[in-house]
Amino acid sequence: MRRAAAIGIIDAGKVVMEGNRMVHTRMLAILRAKLRTINIEHSALRRSGGGEGRSRRMRELRLERQALMLLIAEERDAQKAMCKVRVPAHAPSSPLRSA
Repeated sequence: MRRAAAIGIIDAGKVVMEGNRMVHTRMLAILRAKLRTINIEHSALRRSGGGEGRSRRMRELRLERQALMLLIAEERDAQKAMCKVRVPAHAPSSPLRSA
């Protein structure tokens, strides 16, 4: 959750607390959009000439990118875990009730 706050994603706590699959899907979309923006900026910096400011910014972008990729992996794992926890519709009744 700290990584989410560090890169400016406000709704990260909401994802953990609500446990709703749609929230996880929305969060993945937000994270992927942010990652795409970072990748575009990184590519533009690589193509352009530069100096000390360029290399510093590229280091910052690499760190942000690593944090985003970790968050995306965590979100995927959380979403997969939610899918496995589903209770079947035909769950057997308690053995105590049948007696």
